[in-house]
Amino acid sequence: MQSNNAAQAPRVFVSALPAALAQNLPLLHTIFTTFGEVEDVWARVVNRTRSVHESWGFVRFKLPEGAARAVSFEDWEGLLKDSGLSETSLNVATCAAESEEEVVSEATVIKALEREDAATFDFESFRGRFSKDLARPVLRRDAEVIFRVLQQHRPDTTLQAQLQAAKDAAELPGGKGLLLLTAYSRNYAPGKVCETANRTYAERHGYDFECDVLPADEMLDAIAPRDAHTWYKVLMLRRAIAAGKHGFVVWIDADALVVDQEKPLEAFIAQAEGRDLIVQEDLSVHHPFCEKNVFLFNRFY
Repeated sequence: MQSNNAAQAPRVFVSALPAALAQNLPLLHTIFTTFGEVEDVWARVVNRTRSVHESWGFVRFKLPEGAARAVSFEDWEGLLKDSGLSETSLNVATCAAESEEEVVSEATVIKALEREDAATFDFESFRGRFSKDLARPVLRRDAEVIFRVLQQHRPDTTLQAQLQAAKDAAELPGGKGLLLLTAYSRNYAPGKVCETANRTYAERHGYDFECDVLPADEMLDAIAPRDAHTWYKVLMLRRAIAAGKHGFVVWIDADALVVDQEKPLEAFIAQAEGRDLIVQEDLSVHHPFCEKNVFLFNRFY
C-alpha cells in the first residue's frame, strides 16, 4: 500500500492491478464500494509481462472519506480473496486535484520527463506515472504531445530505450525466420512509398518480405464474397501460416512504414514471452484484445 502527500481528493490511483481485475470494471467497482460510494472506475489494461501486474487505473468516490479509507486499508489479501481473486495486494494512492489541462502542455511533459531515467525509460510505464501526477488518464491526445516532446527535447530517452530493447531481443524459436507481409491495390498512392521503406527494413535485418500489388478488382475477386480490400490481409496471412516456413509472420498495413530502421522485430517478440499473437495497440481508452495468449505492444516504445 502506498500513499503520497497530495491534498485529499475523492479519486484514488490504483496500480499493480492484475489484468483480470483491470478488465472486470464491475468487480473493481464492487471491491471499492467497501470504502464508500463509488461514482466511477477506469482502468488501463497492461499485460506485457505475465508475472508482473502492470495494469493501473482510477477509482472516484462520491466523498473524500471513501478515498481516505481505501488508501489506509491494509487487508487487501482478505478482501480480494472474498471477491474470488487469488491476488494478495494492490497499490492505492491519493490523488491531487485533477489537471485542468484538457490536453497536456509541452511544459508539463518536459517537467515530468526531468524525473525519468533515459536508460530505463519506456512509454507505457511513464504513462502510468504521469497519469497519477495528472490525476486523470493520459489518452491519445496527450500521447501525441508526449511523443513530440520526446523527439524534440529528450532524444536520449528514446534512443536509450531502443538500444536496450535491441540488446534484450531474443532468438526466434526453432531457428525459423521471420516473414513481413503487406499488400495494396495499384491505385493506392502511399503503397509504393511504404513498400520501399519496409522492404529496406526487412533486408537490413534479414527478414523475408512479400508484397502483393494487384488491380483493385483482382484483389476483390481473390477474397470474394468479401467486398472490402482489408480482407486480403487475412488471405495472405492464412497462406503464409499454412506454408509453415517461418517462425513468425508479421503483417504491416500498406499505409504504415518503419521509421526506426534499427530496432528489430525480435525486440517485441522477446517482450511477448512466448505468446501466440502480438498486436500493436491503438492508443484508445479500451482495446478488444486482452487474452492470455495475446501480447499488446505500444508504438511509443
